[in-house]
Amino acid sequence: AAAAAAAAQGEGLLLPAARATAREGGSRSRENIAMCETWEKGADCGWNQRTARILLLPFLVLLLAVSLYVLHRVRARNTGWTARPVLCLAAVSVSQFCDILEHGLVLSEMRDHGHEWYNNSTVDAIGDVFLMYSLYLFAEIWCDNVLLLAHTADLNSPLLTRDATTVRRIYRVIAVATIPMVVLFSLGSATHHYDTFMILYVLWGVFTGLMLLTPAAILMHRAITILPAEMTEKANYRQLLYMARVNLGEQILWNVLIINTVVSIVLFLHGGNKSAALIGSASVSISICWILMHLQVVLFFATVTKAQGSSPIFDASLLESLMNQSEGEGASAAARVHHHVQPERADKIELQAVTQGQQRAQTDRATASDERQLPDVVLNSV
Repeated sequence: AAAAAAAAQGEGLLLPAARATAREGGSRSRENIAMCETWEKGADCGWNQRTARILLLPFLVLLLAVSLYVLHRVRARNTGWTARPVLCLAAVSVSQFCDILEHGLVLSEMRDHGHEWYNNSTVDAIGDVFLMYSLYLFAEIWCDNVLLLAHTADLNSPLLTRDATTVRRIYRVIAVATIPMVVLFSLGSATHHYDTFMILYVLWGVFTGLMLLTPAAILMHRAITILPAEMTEKANYRQLLYMARVNLGEQILWNVLIINTVVSIVLFLHGGNKSAALIGSASVSISICWILMHLQVVLFFATVTKAQGSSPIFDASLLESLMNQSEGEGASAAARVHHHVQPERADKIELQAVTQGQQRAQTDRATASDERQLPDVVLNSV
């Protein structure tokens, strides 16, 4: 998943093949060689990357504008910038800005410096760190609200608690592990080993998406369905269920697109078909993956702020207050159970204590009587 954004310029993976195609020109026509060399002006074997980026850029700008608008609305419902919903939207907005800046830099280098745009992906990779941090905060908010509903319904489900804990850990691991991966990828961009680091970075993204984020999406959907039927009437439940379904559907679509990307790249690098269709398929799939990752966060907060005047989903202080209230009620109930004793139970306890005391007294008197009957020698020995 982390590679979805940085791999938006995954066309860079195709550069070695384009060079190899040009070098193998002995058995190919000059037209095919020329077509695969035009990447130096922003095209790969007939697929014009520069035109594709120009067409994509307005959508990225529009998405950033929507994110900032939702951020403004959520910020107005919270007391400061440190609230998790605010940080979540701020982080995803920074990630989008990094990608827009990356597109601008690449388009400029395509126009002025030929093929130097190829290994320029550092800014976009830095945006991945903010994207993964945003998704981690999104998962934390979602899990807290689900557990709050469970506590409100007096539902003690180890399965739900375990699912929520697993989801938190998965997103936390991805967010932390993305940082060193981005550092390595950025170092690769500044050296002559860009191709190697790009491939490793893409493989890391494929692994996180298929092997980590997909199970997390399944667990989120299962966790919300564990809640009792009476919770279905609550607005928060409907919103959380809606987001769990959107997240699962988005992840399935992401998996299909990323598999299509990998297959297209493999066929291009190792097959005999160097057509623009394979490059275009990979580039378009990666771009859609990147948009989906950001859109799910923005859509989550956009729909809930529109549907409700106040909600613990986007109001951090309200969530904290409700959680403290729920925990306080739970502690009070536990205290009442621990200290409150029914009269009948109290009488039984008192009678049992008196009986035990009488038994101990009789035992002590019997022991003393036996000791008086023993010879002094035995007593002294004892």
